[in-house]
Amino acid sequence: RQMEDTLVTHNHSLTEDHIIPAYTNYAFAVVYVTCMIVGLPGNLISLQYFITCARQTATTGNKTFFNNLYIFTSLTDLVICATLPPVIVSFLYQRADGWFACALFCQLWGVLWEILPYISVFFVGIMSISRTVVLINLFVS
Repeated sequence: RQMEDTLVTHNHSLTEDHIIPAYTNYAFAVVYVTCMIVGLPGNLISLQYFITCARQTATTGNKTFFNNLYIFTSLTDLVICATLPPVIVSFLYQRADGWFACALFCQLWGVLWEILPYISVFFVGIMSISRTVVLINLFVS
């Protein structure tokens, strides 16, 4: 047991029954930083475009529907990118007592981190279904 404690405190983190090497924490942190650096500006640009330019050209109900889907998807992805810093901090600065912030922030962040990817996938799924319906109607007509 003392050998495990030594490994955990020096250069490993313990997750349930598995010992994960410390360098994987840095690899995950680099991936998340890259996602945040690319995702934040990209989603801000697409959100700005869909709110200003595309909204002016949305003349039919179908175009407005897709425009709103793009806006909601960009917002969801933007919030996902904005919640990455706590993940990065938790990978880089793991503490023995767990979470680095208050309990309320921990619970809020946990709920967001679990729900937002499903919301994003839901919006992409709705876009795929509606595009499929448009293509089927194009070939049936």
